[in-house]
Amino acid sequence: MPDPRAEGVEEPPPLIWRALPLRLAIAAIPFLLIVSALVSRVAWPLKLLIGATFAISFATPAGGLVLVAALAPLSTVIAPMISAIGFRVDEALVLAFLLGWLLQDVPDRRGPRAAAPAATWLFATAVAASIIGLAFIIERGFALRWGRVIPKAIDEAVERCNSSKEAVQVINASSANSSPMGRLLLLANGHLDWSKQDNIDSVETAARHEVICLERGLVVLEIIVGIAPLMGLVGTLHGLITLFATLGSAGVSDNAALAKGISIALNTTLMGLIVAIPSLIAWSYYNKKVETLAIEMEMICERFLRCQYRDKVSA
Repeated sequence: MPDPRAEGVEEPPPLIWRALPLRLAIAAIPFLLIVSALVSRVAWPLKLLIGATFAISFATPAGGLVLVAALAPLSTVIAPMISAIGFRVDEALVLAFLLGWLLQDVPDRRGPRAAAPAATWLFATAVAASIIGLAFIIERGFALRWGRVIPKAIDEAVERCNSSKEAVQVINASSANSSPMGRLLLLANGHLDWSKQDNIDSVETAARHEVICLERGLVVLEIIVGIAPLMGLVGTLHGLITLFATLGSAGVSDNAALAKGISIALNTTLMGLIVAIPSLIAWSYYNKKVETLAIEMEMICERFLRCQYRDKVSA
């Protein structure tokens, strides 16, 4: 086979998505989610499984892909075995694989190349959506930490509260730890002179407001999940229009014209999916976490009110 360099043919440039800054930017999302899973209160077998998947994917991406393809469909069976019921094991494995693959600096000159300048505006829109989505993912990751919404001190104070005389411990903990849980308990304590049902209605109204605050920003992720694939579809149509318009003037024999249109179509579709998939994962994860936090706050408030009004009835 003749050497392309000997004939003066330029080698194709490296793929833009293999550039180090872009790889690190894309890897930031699975990195944050994986780290939050590893530092959270999950069973150590799950942490070991996630760490092993990342290590194998970093060493041999093909091996990591085979491992994820084998274990992800069995996540519902694996979860009870490793004490991870309710945890999305399949998504964690996929994120660990993506992180290991993106961090591996392996030259790769195959696949779609950079799109033609005609699709620059589509790429700029996709990059802007990616930056906005990443900002909200990071911000919600900090805002929805369990200890920030339901501080451990408040939870322990409610657990120890067995009578109305011990309610002062709950009030002190709620005042010292500003949080959605603390605000609800302070409201419930301030309305103890009301009837139980009126107090419950008041707390439920305030709880709905707190849940809305916890969901702040998730609508942006939902919008990005919706529009990113549509931007990819627009790019696909734009590439096909460019392709057929060029064929009309240059003919089928012009391979460069064919490659240009196909490149625009494939690259914009790829970019749309790259933006949408992490946003979809984060949106699903945070929605489920808000639901879990809301149920836990409801249980704690119900426990506190039951204890307070039980003493009133006894009296």
